[in-house]
Amino acid sequence: MLKSISTRQLMIAYAAIAGLFVLAGVGFWNDILLFPKLAKFFGIDLSHALWIQTLYSLGYVLAALPSALFHRKYGYKIGMIFALSVVSIGPFLIFPAIVQHSAIFFFLAVALLGVGWSALETSLNPLAVEMAQPRVAVRLINFLQAFFTVGLMVGFIACRWVYAPDLHLSFDILVETAARPYVVVGLAVLLVAFMAERVELPARCGIREGGIADVGQEMRDLLACPQVKHGMAAIFACIALQSTLQGATYQYVMQQYPDYSDAIAQNIVFTGLAVFGIGRFGGVALMGRIDPNLLLKWGVAACAVLTLGAVLIGGTFGLVCVIATNLFLGIGYPTVLGTVLRDRHESPNIAAGLLVTASGLAGLIVPLAMNFLIVSANVRVAILLALPCFPLLYFYLLQQMRMVSPQLAGKGTAASS
Repeated sequence: MLKSISTRQLMIAYAAIAGLFVLAGVGFWNDILLFPKLAKFFGIDLSHALWIQTLYSLGYVLAALPSALFHRKYGYKIGMIFALSVVSIGPFLIFPAIVQHSAIFFFLAVALLGVGWSALETSLNPLAVEMAQPRVAVRLINFLQAFFTVGLMVGFIACRWVYAPDLHLSFDILVETAARPYVVVGLAVLLVAFMAERVELPARCGIREGGIADVGQEMRDLLACPQVKHGMAAIFACIALQSTLQGATYQYVMQQYPDYSDAIAQNIVFTGLAVFGIGRFGGVALMGRIDPNLLLKWGVAACAVLTLGAVLIGGTFGLVCVIATNLFLGIGYPTVLGTVLRDRHESPNIAAGLLVTASGLAGLIVPLAMNFLIVSANVRVAILLALPCFPLLYFYLLQQMRMVSPQLAGKGTAASS
């Protein structure tokens, strides 16, 4: 049963969730830039630096379902505060990692950041869906997730400003410029956790559900549900597409244009992020008139054509195709999340945990495969990893549209009678 709160409180709750998505985007991009830089500082060979990202993704995967159980037992608000508390520990560990030149602290920070962000996403996604009426749930989660892309761009700009010279300086200056700001970041995350506790949320936040006795049966029921199974495959495909096409952008620039500087390549990566954000906000606007699944089906088709252009043609045209795919990738992940979670009235937490696990698996597997193909062949061959994702998504969307059409027809018949 939902809490009854005023419209003003509801708007504050929406703003708080949007702000948390911004924070998650900033943190995600910060982590992407931080890992390879600190790997150099700790003397970790760059060929092994990818395993640090793997450690982060592994924490993301392993934490999703336990986090879902925690939210199921104690509610979303306490779950969010717990997640933010875990996230805050990571920045605090960066200081002793650098000061003591201890890779162990660094590895622990990486793992905790993965666990914390996974726990936060596992709470935010079902909460965003439950706060909306079913007919607008998919559009609302797309809108709130769009602020994640805002965070990505803010994180990109902040990282370029903070980290440009840091690890090329002396050790003492490094501590001053890289370690101490992370203490401030940790304190800031704790402050956000305190502010989140003050926000009145309308859905399930104060509820304490029963134990975990029936969780096994719930999970079996969910995994037996075609919508959930196909949704997990579609979520995997969405994140695999993002990891492949966005992850290939930098290498695509450097291989197609070896004379380009790192700064130019980074600016092109930023352009792709901006296009991604435009696509997500634009998709939200179009969902007011077009069914989200139909809109995503058109986007998948356009993205497939652009991907083939990037693989087969290359050069400037191929680079434009890679960047343009971001326009259609934006609505994929939140649309699939929304369509699955809006029908999971009895066990939204566990369903969210399964979906986040699928996304984490994609983030774990695809970068490893991408790196292998880029090293052993080239980036255009690596982009071929995206191709199997399109039929997976297309199949899922066809299934969804077949399920929705009879429901709409039934509502129309009931209304006419």
